[in-house]
Amino acid sequence: MINRIGENKMKILKKLFRKKIIWREVTPNGVEFIADINGEICKLRINDFPDEPFFTLTYKEMQFDFDDEPKTWEIPSFNK
Repeated sequence: MINRIGENKMKILKKLFRKKIIWREVTPNGVEFIADINGEICKLRINDFPDEPFFTLTYKEMQFDFDDEPKTWEIPSFNK
């Protein structure tokens, strides 16, 4: 069961990485963002890298940690 949950989570993350997502900044310090993904409000946080993963994404009550910005995403702090 645990392996299946991990596989499903990875599939979801890969789909999200391929999707064009435009993030909106919600904090003035540029560390928290939100976006509407298929009607679901999602949160993206920029963490204290390298002590933590660079990004944390919260989507449908799941949390994903990763270090590389997906090329299809528009994150205001990174796309200026």
